[in-house]
Amino acid sequence: MVDHLVTLKYNHFDPQIRELSAVALGNFVFLDKEYLKTLLMKKLVPLATTVHTPTAHGALISICQIMRGLSQMGKLNFTEEEKSDIRNIVMKILHKQFRELPLGYIPLREAVSKLIKTCAEVK
Repeated sequence: MVDHLVTLKYNHFDPQIRELSAVALGNFVFLDKEYLKTLLMKKLVPLATTVHTPTAHGALISICQIMRGLSQMGKLNFTEEEKSDIRNIVMKILHKQFRELPLGYIPLREAVSKLIKTCAEVK
């Protein structure tokens, strides 16, 4: 089920499907925290900075939900490199995305804000 969400639903054309997919991924952390942490770092973090805005949006909100799930379990133990990768997402997006989009992409802006808020909450 997790693979299905990450392969097909996190970058769905409908923002509501992407958000539901992210919430489901956050809920699945309780079943297999190591797999989802690996998935987060190896697949979703690089996809969060892609030029394709639905993919970046879905990856960002999925990252937030997985981080919240890991935090709730007390298993939010990232290496310094992983922390740096997550922190640098915002700057990479600012350089790639918002310079190319004249009005920006509202769901993507909201997802970036959500990532910043989640990082502050889960520390």
